[in-house]
Amino acid sequence: WQIGDFTLTSQTGYADWEAERVMEFSGSPLNVIGLRGEEGDTGEFWSQELRLESPRDGAFSYIAGLYYDDLKMVQTPWDKGGGAIIQVPDGVGLLARNGDVEEVDSWSVYFEGTYNINEQWIASVGVRGGEEKKDFTDYVGLELVFGGDFDDPSGIYVEDGGSTFFGQQIIQDLSRNDDYVTWSAKLQYLMNDSTRLYVTAVTGYKSGGFNNAGNTLIIADKVVDPEDSLSFEAGAKIDLADGQGRLNIALFYTTFDDLQVARSDTTGVIVTTNAAEAVTQGIEIEGAWQLTENLTVGGSYAYLDAEYEDFENAPCCPYKRAADPLACVAGQDLSGETLQRAPENAGNLYVQYVQSVSSKWDLLAYLGWT
Repeated sequence: WQIGDFTLTSQTGYADWEAERVMEFSGSPLNVIGLRGEEGDTGEFWSQELRLESPRDGAFSYIAGLYYDDLKMVQTPWDKGGGAIIQVPDGVGLLARNGDVEEVDSWSVYFEGTYNINEQWIASVGVRGGEEKKDFTDYVGLELVFGGDFDDPSGIYVEDGGSTFFGQQIIQDLSRNDDYVTWSAKLQYLMNDSTRLYVTAVTGYKSGGFNNAGNTLIIADKVVDPEDSLSFEAGAKIDLADGQGRLNIALFYTTFDDLQVARSDTTGVIVTTNAAEAVTQGIEIEGAWQLTENLTVGGSYAYLDAEYEDFENAPCCPYKRAADPLACVAGQDLSGETLQRAPENAGNLYVQYVQSVSSKWDLLAYLGWT
């Protein structure tokens, strides 16, 4: 809606989904681990955002908004066909009675203002605050089962009546309520019509939660703490030869507290845990040059130095536990080690050719190396 010179925007989102999980996932030629979920996992989500934008023709402009979302996810519990079947000898197996229900409510408010100090300097400041509430119900159990077709994870099994192992399923109700405030500050300098310099400082936040995988009864292994970050960046965006070429350069430095990382638990299931501190820093350069009206070459290069500053009690991976179980009782120290999926060097080169073949058709040829 146009309200004078202001623009008010309403955006509503809705989604629901269903996923049937019947599979064999041991990775071996033998069907020994079957995952069941005949009735299907379900989820439902909706969100609402209201955003107000001021006119941009003055020295000062801003964007302000409100946001809310609601999410519910159900992983099929054992009594509705959920869980995993693990074959021990032929005709005998273990039924892992796992499933969960998670409900999330979150809201936030935000504001960002931009001030044109003069024709060359532009400053922006933003802030966002919010709260997120999560309720998590986890179902855990393990008992013997007999019979059934272990080649078919959805087969029928006879349970032993709950007298073995954990017996009847254990229900754990967990909840958390996190609030946060993040901010950003940006300063741009328009050196001339072709060169823009900038510096930024930005905080980030990733909410905490719960692991919904594995059969552990240890509450600490299920809880994931929020992640916080502080980032600094300085760079330049440059047009060359009256727009024939382009060059972008960025230097960055980011610190993380309680970085959320993936790990393998004692059963080999991938879950999320927190590393105490981590740092990523580096440089990114990208550019392109139009050699002719039809031919363009370009590329990019990134150098990344990313490591855990403090991760003293990192869990051991399965092969380390198997090789030396006693050394892994208190975990391993990964302080100073490289972060996951963080290559030191990365880049690409490409050549692109565009030729008009008619008034309505263009032929595009592209060759790239990464």
